Amino acid sequence: MFDAANDLCDVLMSHQVTDETSVDFGGILCPLCGEVHIRTGEALFPFCYFYSQTKERKYIESAARLIGWLFRTQNEEGSWGREGGDVPKGATVFVTAALCHAYQVAESDLEGEDRGMLDKMIRGGAEYVYRVATPQWAEKGEPGINWFICSSAALQLAYAVTGEEKYRERAKDNAFSGIEQMNEDGFLVGEGTTSLGSGLPSVDVARNLEVGLGALVVYSCLSGNEEVRRAVLRSLETHLNFITPAGYIDDSWGTRVCEWTLLGNVNGGGCQTALMPLRNCDARFQRAAGQNLRYMLKNMMKDGLVATGPHAKDNAEFVSCIKPTASRANTVCQALVYCCGVPLSPTGKSILPTEEKGWVRFYKSVNVIQVRTSALLCTISGYGAGGTVSHVWHSGFGVVQAGSGTIGDEARVWSLNEPPPTGCLTPRIEAEIDGELFSNLFEPRALLSLSGDSVSNDRFWISVRGCLKSASGKDSGLDYIIAYRLEGGIISKEIVVEGPRETSLRSVEPIVFARGCELDVGERSVEIKHPGGTSCILTAPPEHARIGPVSRENSIWHSFPALNAIPIVIEPAENANARRIIYSIELRD
Repeated sequence: MFDAANDLCDVLMSHQVTDETSVDFGGILCPLCGEVHIRTGEALFPFCYFYSQTKERKYIESAARLIGWLFRTQNEEGSWGREGGDVPKGATVFVTAALCHAYQVAESDLEGEDRGMLDKMIRGGAEYVYRVATPQWAEKGEPGINWFICSSAALQLAYAVTGEEKYRERAKDNAFSGIEQMNEDGFLVGEGTTSLGSGLPSVDVARNLEVGLGALVVYSCLSGNEEVRRAVLRSLETHLNFITPAGYIDDSWGTRVCEWTLLGNVNGGGCQTALMPLRNCDARFQRAAGQNLRYMLKNMMKDGLVATGPHAKDNAEFVSCIKPTASRANTVCQALVYCCGVPLSPTGKSILPTEEKGWVRFYKSVNVIQVRTSALLCTISGYGAGGTVSHVWHSGFGVVQAGSGTIGDEARVWSLNEPPPTGCLTPRIEAEIDGELFSNLFEPRALLSLSGDSVSNDRFWISVRGCLKSASGKDSGLDYIIAYRLEGGIISKEIVVEGPRETSLRSVEPIVFARGCELDVGERSVEIKHPGGTSCILTAPPEHARIGPVSRENSIWHSFPALNAIPIVIEPAENANARRIIYSIELRD
């Protein structure tokens, strides 16, 4: 972790504005957005941490420049944030915590003027956070439960620096308000709005792991509060189930799926702070944190910066925003500090839950099912997504399918300046009625059920019922049933539509198409050959379905997560039931 954080720190320094005549002198310039983001102020802690570890002057000099920029940009009320830019409340919570961490490791190494500016900023930021971070703020739903929980860590850190008792008291209140938002499945509730009108609680796994739970771990380490620590451990038991064997986080179904990068959330900082300080409680935490970091280093880097998905590095047009790199450098440095001296748990399993085979889990509070066969890890989401397969992973192929933002989500993402999407990655049913498109993706209340499972023969059956709807929520008058059967490396699907309306039915199956993949189109099947040797084969029995034209030219791109995919369209076979489609997807080594 130390070397990875050091590399992130060095690339952040390389983007620092060193021209003393520039209004942004000392700030960290984003190569994508052409501005200095407030959230890059989080880099102050990594700069100070690596000076404390190496005593190399470049780190403390960069820290001093960044302190000057932050001092000039702090608002009179103590917040940071520009008109039309970062959300002041959220940005201020993160920056204040980073300033406190920096002060703790480098107070004696800073020049008197820099130390004075840092102290003044901490007091101003803490006072602003104290004033706005109330339970009433969290209840409004924005910026969300996780940013609210971060105030507990920021205020506890501010108490350690300033000695202000009110900060310690509010930190405790906010931490306890946070753990009260954990539901029966162990999810933190209150991240964004509820799922597309489904009435289900607003939950986001990646944001929970990378923001809220990490802040609660920091708070518990600083305060010694065992009740908070126990609550975090219970919640981590659930969230650990969504860290894949490859190390990335399956956030394919959360409220912020339009910000999912596979690694986690584009505005998160990483899961390391949530996991590493508690590795003495569960050895799996260290494995999960390490796997996640390795996935980032191997798959998510472009030009030294953290990207939004594994195919970004192959896209010539893609330039990374610098905010994720600053946030992840800050998180990994926190993990290094808080896990120092904490031994690895000597008992219990050290493999991830998703590395174990032969199980199914139904999270009824969010209407999501996970299935792990001997070959596949699969998520079926009824969380405002109509019971679609939102994620499939295979050890040889890697990511097979992954959900992305749909209509209504895109405006929230494309303000980030990444290349715009050319299609939706999420598998779906579509029907066209009088020129209007209806889909299961717009069904917020799909009914999921487990028809049975058997670990002994590696077979699982799941059924889904719902109504095809338009993006605006209009009812088509057509009900759909999806029967899934998962067995080994095979996902079989039977789709049936019922109702009085005439329609043209189709199923769209985008399959991830990585660099080096080959496409082989047959009369009844489509095979995508992965360079690692594994094939993904979609087969349509001629009596039940037919496959539309497929070619490389039809490939689609989505920046969140940054993936290329080949969309395969399956329709009812000619002279067959026009309201029924049967086909299978097989991963074969």
